[in-house]
Amino acid sequence: MDKTPVDWRFLASDLLWPGVSALVMLVVLAGTIWFHGEQRRAFADYSVNQDAMHENYDALVTRRRILERYHNRYDAYRSTGFVGQESRLEWADTVRDAVSQLDVPNVSYSVEPQREVVPPVTFRNADPDLKIYVSRIALEVGMVHELDFLRLFDALKGEVPGLMKVDRCKVSRLVDVASKTTIDANMTASCSMMLFSVITSDINQSGSGS
Repeated sequence: MDKTPVDWRFLASDLLWPGVSALVMLVVLAGTIWFHGEQRRAFADYSVNQDAMHENYDALVTRRRILERYHNRYDAYRSTGFVGQESRLEWADTVRDAVSQLDVPNVSYSVEPQREVVPPVTFRNADPDLKIYVSRIALEVGMVHELDFLRLFDALKGEVPGLMKVDRCKVSRLVDVASKTTIDANMTASCSMMLFSVITSDINQSGSGS
């Protein structure tokens, strides 16, 4: 039996378009898979960036709350002279005014040179320009009675510039008080005090700018 000859040109013309269509579909499928992968990576990057933005925002809110919480306290310290350059002249004027108002018989004092204090602990995020200074003060108060001593320190505590800390005091009665009047001192208090002040970076900048 004779075999029918195969017309390859006819078959090629019939198979050409399905082959081209399949190739186009493969290209489109590959492009779709690639685009889908790129979109997934872009979404992952966006999610990471969004999480980082949320973390930065939360950190910013926390810092702002801390700033608002301590800003008023810092301003109060500056207004009282605890933060800022030490003013011995203002301190002496405050003592003289208190003695005059309270009619304390006599007051004398001596102030040692100011020195830097090394804090017992350090903080990682602390201002590197922050310095703490202290001046030791020897104060002697002549009193008619013990209340003079308390009234004087109450007056100094509210008005003296800086942070004042009483280290120790010794009260003693004068030996010969029989001939003294009611306005003369019949006892004396010898006290050792410390006057603290803090210098920060903004204080240094304002000082150097002036």
